[in-house]
Amino acid sequence: MKKPVDWAGVARARRRLDEIKDAHPELVGPVDTEQWVDILAKGEVMAETQQTAFRLPIDLLNRLDKYAKRLEQASPGLTVTRADVVRMLLSRGLDQVEDPRGKQPRKK
Repeated sequence: MKKPVDWAGVARARRRLDEIKDAHPELVGPVDTEQWVDILAKGEVMAETQQTAFRLPIDLLNRLDKYAKRLEQASPGLTVTRADVVRMLLSRGLDQVEDPRGKQPRKK
């Protein structure tokens, strides 16, 4: 026997997701299939990687872990590792210092 759909609950969940999206725009990826295909074709999601080790202060590691936990709480079902957070923050930081106006650097 199927349970009836709780449409009021669905509406509440959608409103909550919209609130999270508005509060954390960095969590929202491309919205259509073409954009995802472009990202995958450029290798931005599944790029070749190289293992690298850094020594970081414990308080900085704790901050990274707290940020990862916040991202996970905002997106139930998503697992965010410390390495994911480091990659994301490094990428954002480099984007800003390469062009502080927020534009993508020119490709040569």
